[in-house]
Amino acid sequence: MRRGFLVGLAGFVAVLGTAVALLVPGGGSAAAGAAPAPSCAPAWVGAWRTSPQAGGGFDLAGRTLRMIVRPQATGAEARIRVSNRFGSQPLRVAAASVGTVDTGAALVPGSARPLTFGGSGAAVVGPGEELASDPVPLVVQKDRPVAVSLYLPVEPDRVTVHPVALQTSYVSEPGDAVDTAAAAPFTREVGSWLVLTGLDVLTPRAENAVVLVGDSITDGVGSDPDRDDRWSDALAGRLTAGLLLRSLLCGHMDFLHEALVQLTGLPSQRIAGILQARSGAGLDALLTRAGFASSLLTAFRSAVQACHEIGFVDTLEGAMQLRRRMVERVLTSCEQDASASEALLTLLRRYATESAREEARRYCDELVADDRVAAIDRRIAA
Repeated sequence: MRRGFLVGLAGFVAVLGTAVALLVPGGGSAAAGAAPAPSCAPAWVGAWRTSPQAGGGFDLAGRTLRMIVRPQATGAEARIRVSNRFGSQPLRVAAASVGTVDTGAALVPGSARPLTFGGSGAAVVGPGEELASDPVPLVVQKDRPVAVSLYLPVEPDRVTVHPVALQTSYVSEPGDAVDTAAAAPFTREVGSWLVLTGLDVLTPRAENAVVLVGDSITDGVGSDPDRDDRWSDALAGRLTAGLLLRSLLCGHMDFLHEALVQLTGLPSQRIAGILQARSGAGLDALLTRAGFASSLLTAFRSAVQACHEIGFVDTLEGAMQLRRRMVERVLTSCEQDASASEALLTLLRRYATESAREEARRYCDELVADDRVAAIDRRIAA
């Protein structure tokens, strides 16, 4: 993925300690370290990710973890990622498996697949390292929970953990219960993801993702455990036209490009050519194929044109801000378009107010900075 797309995205959706891979409709996220794949070839994508921090006091020695995650992509093979990012001693995983959740800690009978790491059924993850398992055949379905079971013979000195999972996972009584489909051994519930940091699936073709980075609200604080009703879950199911339009008005052509590849199923190169050509008929046909209402076509056509002419401010601050000139141009175009809805005009007027306010704030900040520099110059001269 291009840098402009990722930098820009960081300004939209902001998780102190969390990153959630969310799909545009039909999409996924590129697996870490994977080379770009042709759009029609099978590819590994990150179906689920979480960001880790250090933790402890979980009493995991000689017990089996059963971590429950909800993948955001469908694939025919799976592999996991385990982390010892914060440990000062090796993390030992004596056995591991992945399977489809039935209810609670129970697995669908026969779905568990033993996992290996470099051909071995056990793994040692060095301090500060992350390790991917070997792939196994398992049909993983988008939004259907998957259980990753890990038997830890020794207590980690520091556990890699995502503490606010808002998803119930489980720890067993003493013993290796990796291959056990029944829920009975898993008597302790935990509301955190331990050791596990990723699940990849092999999809029929390469897919892309939106990565959310933000505060505890993005992490889901305030939503109900095990209900998958975080605002990020809602976004995972629906990439709105409003979000795409806002991205354009901040100068992020790459965000629209990636979304249109997923929404239309057309090759990336063809999408890029249409966006670069800025042809009204070609762009309208593309947006219509992606499912955009006709009342939005003028707004997107004008925004694409303005984005080409005004462009993207390649700083984190610039990534977060609406471009006032772009907003005003799109608003003017839509006010002259009889098909533009009142809801769209209201949204654009709100954007115009926001961008004007931000421009005024930046101007005041520059004046204050200039005054401070002048005061320093006077002191030096004195």
